[in-house]
Amino acid sequence: MTPSAAGVMFMHGGRVLWLKRRPSAVQGGRWGFPGGTIEQDESPEEAARRETKEETGYDYTGPLTPLFTTKDGFQCFGAALADGFVPELNDEHTASRWAAYDDLPEPVIPSTLTELANMPLIEGKSDKARSENIKKEIEAGKDPKQAAAIAYSVQRKAGGKDKAAKDGYDVQAALMALTGIADGCLVMDRKRK
Repeated sequence: MTPSAAGVMFMHGGRVLWLKRRPSAVQGGRWGFPGGTIEQDESPEEAARRETKEETGYDYTGPLTPLFTTKDGFQCFGAALADGFVPELNDEHTASRWAAYDDLPEPVIPSTLTELANMPLIEGKSDKARSENIKKEIEAGKDPKQAAAIAYSVQRKAGGKDKAAKDGYDVQAALMALTGIADGCLVMDRKRK
């Protein structure tokens, strides 16, 4: 599916940035990531950056990692931040929140929640899980060193069962895997500088 909208899941210090849609908006009253419609002649990445700036006042120029595209056409990128920021919301949102994995705001946009729970990485502390994660990252086009950094980060952060599973989804594990991806990219980006 060609995405029609794009946005960014920002991660910092074990927390994810969520924005609450205004009641009259599509998905009104639900929590999601900064993002919106892709304009003509604009790439999903360009749209994600533009929408982030419009909706939060934050001009993010760092690396973006493609994470998933929902069934309704929203392409989500991930970004790990060394320092968080306080969003300056425009009129599209009524609240923002940096939420820990076990304290997600409710209700989250359903298609986003589904995709978070169905991330392809294998959670786990075992060497087998790490090897599978490395393999998946290489198959996705990552450099082997970057793939290993990501897999080790996921393995390091892997924990027990999700205490906050919602609607049958292991949301905490999925978010931890996403943080591993973004942390791996942040580490690789710092090494390039």
